[in-house]
Amino acid sequence: MSNLLDKIEKDILKLNNQERAFLADRLLGLLDGDSISDIDKAWIVEAERRYHGFKKGE
Repeated sequence: MSNLLDKIEKDILKLNNQERAFLADRLLGLLDGDSISDIDKAWIVEAERRYHGFKKGE
């Protein structure tokens, strides 16, 4: 394995499980030749909206 891949692996291991799962999903999508779909984009926007609402106590 190259030095770059070793560094990437070490950085990935610093992520929490949710971040790793998100990254894995993105990488698998790239293997299929797909980019983030409109549905995925909408869910990302919704998740961010809910997170910000949660942080505000809503």
